[in-house]
Amino acid sequence: RKNTKTEKMTFVARLKTENPYEKVLNVIKKQSAAKKYLSPSSFSSEEFISTAAETNPELENIFNSHPDFKANNLGTIAHAYIEAAINKNQEEFPFSTKEILGLKNDEKAVRTVVEICKTMRDSFFESELGKKVETSTWHKAEYSFKLRLKEKIVSGIIDLVCKMPDETFMVIDFKTDREINPQIHCTQLACYRKALSQMKGIPPEKIQCFLFYLRHQKTVEITEQTENINLESFI
Repeated sequence: RKNTKTEKMTFVARLKTENPYEKVLNVIKKQSAAKKYLSPSSFSSEEFISTAAETNPELENIFNSHPDFKANNLGTIAHAYIEAAINKNQEEFPFSTKEILGLKNDEKAVRTVVEICKTMRDSFFESELGKKVETSTWHKAEYSFKLRLKEKIVSGIIDLVCKMPDETFMVIDFKTDREINPQIHCTQLACYRKALSQMKGIPPEKIQCFLFYLRHQKTVEITEQTENINLESFI
């Protein structure tokens, strides 16, 4: 048919009385393209849901009174303060305002969250791990990477990478988990370790992997646990 208004109106009128598709022999279904990019978190075989009670009464009150403010918002803000300190950024609020939208303009709650995150930041730099970071010859917060595994590409961001005076590297991942359960993060850190090894051209043996639990002010090294993980088995 011609591409005219009259022809279009005639065709629409026909659709109301006829079924032009009743004689179709084959229907070609749309096929979605296979996902090429993966995130390190997608390697987990099952989602871990913490049932631990909140250890900080102020945080518990904020989460209860502001249900739209989530744990991931807290984590992002805490990370922002640590990154700002590493980069010598003196900005008072180094995080996006979208992270506090769930607090509904409650200024007291915002101040409380900010102070809690600053305390988390300070606890890291006062720890033995934080003091080691201060002695690094090079470091990079929010270190982006891409890692090819079979036909997939894993794309992610490492919280902190440090090169030490002895030419070894540290991978540090900050966690705001309510409970300490390093086993659920081993695959993620194994991915970071492999990516850094390839990008820097160094053997994995020269890379140590650490978790720092900000709520607990506790360091957990999981280098050994990452060594025997076959990442390609998750593809």
